[in-house]
Amino acid sequence: MLACALSAPLTAQQSAPETVTGRVTSSATNGSISGALVYVTRGPDRLVLQDTTDTDGRWRLIFTPGTGDYLVFISSPGSESFRKRLRLRRLR
Repeated sequence: MLACALSAPLTAQQSAPETVTGRVTSSATNGSISGALVYVTRGPDRLVLQDTTDTDGRWRLIFTPGTGDYLVFISSPGSESFRKRLRLRRLR
């Protein structure tokens, strides 16, 4: 099974770039998973960006412009896939 900690900075402007980051770990061993494929889909236009986790299980994608609405999908051979929707609130 995969576990993932996700984060994204909040911005005041809707058209500003947003960075979506995370770290993929094994829920069984609590160790990081390198080489996992990460796909993030931006709503509402369904633009998909992809990254691969580094040796520490970390990944990072930048969306310009940011919309605050993302679907994260992570897969790694031998592990159960992970899917989560992120909805970011805007600072005003």
